[in-house]
Amino acid sequence: QEGKLSRMRGNKYRIIRGGNLLEGRLSRHKHGYAFVIPERGGAADVFIPAAQVGDARHGDRVLVETHQSIGRKNPEGRIIKIVERSAEPVLGVFERSPRCAWVHPRDARVADRILIPSGKEHGAKDGQTVMVDLIGQPAGKQFLEGEIKIVLGQGRSAAIEERAILMQH
Repeated sequence: QEGKLSRMRGNKYRIIRGGNLLEGRLSRHKHGYAFVIPERGGAADVFIPAAQVGDARHGDRVLVETHQSIGRKNPEGRIIKIVERSAEPVLGVFERSPRCAWVHPRDARVADRILIPSGKEHGAKDGQTVMVDLIGQPAGKQFLEGEIKIVLGQGRSAAIEERAILMQH
């Protein structure tokens, strides 16, 4: 039997047989499903059901195995491997609770909320708009961890919105 060998987490490998493999950027939907936008021109976007997304995040470069489903115009697939994590900072609102701190991203495709570990808040206060660098996802946890990169200010004033837009582009 022939196939491609793919390295998974740790020192585990799997053989990928059949189907078509392609690399692309993951675009997640707030309801959990996603699309992979292929890097090679001309290929159709690939639908990824929520159950097949795994711990891939919006903006990650991923390797997917595709197949054509009956009744669907575009191919469907599953994520085989995360090739490269997205390094995009995340814009959100800071919230401190009695036991921890969180950032609620404005873009629902990123995550429900991002845990900010103690010492990584960098002076942010409740309700402030912040930019967060993602620093990981602890094994076995569903949430992401991040570190406050920049505190943009309180609320959603025009000046804060303008600064946020400039920082994202």
